[in-house]
Amino acid sequence: MMRILFILCCVVALVLIFSVSGLTQDFPSPAALSSRIAELTPPDKDVPDNPIVLADEIRRINEELGETRKQQDQLQKMVKNLSREKEAAGKTLQDIRALDCNGSQPNLSPLMDEIDRLAHSALADAANDEVGSPWADLSTENIRNLPPKERCEKLKALTSNPDLQSFIDKQQNEFQELATEIDRLVDALQKRRAALLTHNQVAETKEDIFQYLWVIIGVIGLLSIGTIFVIKTFPPDLQQQWVASGQVIQFVTVMILLSVIMALGLASILKENTLGTLLGGIAGYVLSQGVGRAAAQAVKEGILKGTAAAMPSTNPPPVVSAIMPNNGPSAGGTAVAITGTGFDSVSSVTFGNVPATINRQTSTVIEATTAPGCQPGTVDVVVINKDGQSVTSPGGFTFA
Repeated sequence: MMRILFILCCVVALVLIFSVSGLTQDFPSPAALSSRIAELTPPDKDVPDNPIVLADEIRRINEELGETRKQQDQLQKMVKNLSREKEAAGKTLQDIRALDCNGSQPNLSPLMDEIDRLAHSALADAANDEVGSPWADLSTENIRNLPPKERCEKLKALTSNPDLQSFIDKQQNEFQELATEIDRLVDALQKRRAALLTHNQVAETKEDIFQYLWVIIGVIGLLSIGTIFVIKTFPPDLQQQWVASGQVIQFVTVMILLSVIMALGLASILKENTLGTLLGGIAGYVLSQGVGRAAAQAVKEGILKGTAAAMPSTNPPPVVSAIMPNNGPSAGGTAVAITGTGFDSVSSVTFGNVPATINRQTSTVIEATTAPGCQPGTVDVVVINKDGQSVTSPGGFTFA
């Protein structure tokens, strides 16, 4: 039985020791906190690329963040407790200063009990170990057995130190400064943790892409091959133009280049500037090829048109043999048959510079209808080919 009681006493003692040590945990100084914040700023500074090192730092940041949050919570409790003690101390000191030691003696026991309690409370511990707390030296043990008047005077003298109140204000300022730095450290740790997790997520995404990179390249290759088969659905002349211009080979080549650049970029072999330069170069190449082909086609068409215009016509000039009838009203509407040769490419027939309507034409006959609005009298009849060759029949028609 005695052994069991001894073990229980040891357990209780250990619990009390750990509890007290947790309540009296030392906080880092504001300067140390500021130094640690500087190490974490900016959040993405020196992020490791090695996945093992990255995972280890994430674990350490999580542990540090957990410990700092505990310190943050404990400090908030200490600040609240200090505020309560400040209020109690202020009221007690005010009551002691108001005592009249020459008059009727009040009951001083409650005031002395409160002074002893405050001397053993949080006010006895200074935030800065280099500066002791004036409350730690207070004790009413030696004045409790004195006569009432002397006890009153000793109590007033014992609590007359102005540093008692100023010490509490100083403690509050130091706690507030420490709380501000701890809040800043929590924020810096959270941002650092977010930067590490983002980097880790990007690395995992790269790894997933690398794992299926052969699938991506295979899909791009199938699309390139599919494009060649799709071209077969277009008209033969268009197919010939695309193949002859090299657009099909260019498309396949560009897709292969993009696949290689994408793989090198994901592997971080190519950095952002180089990657952007290569992609911009490919885009410029594709654009220049399209503009160049369009310009070449336009030049080719212009050359062909110019050559066609410069070449002499191979069509024979038109020849008029007869015009029947050779007269009609100036109001128009007369059907006229013009016979001759070389009428295959005739484009117009005019009666006195007024175009007639061509109803039918062969190589030897043109059937036309005179237009209204012609002036009465004898006019020339002009037959004009598409290549500009013409024949004039002077006085060939008379309008009445």
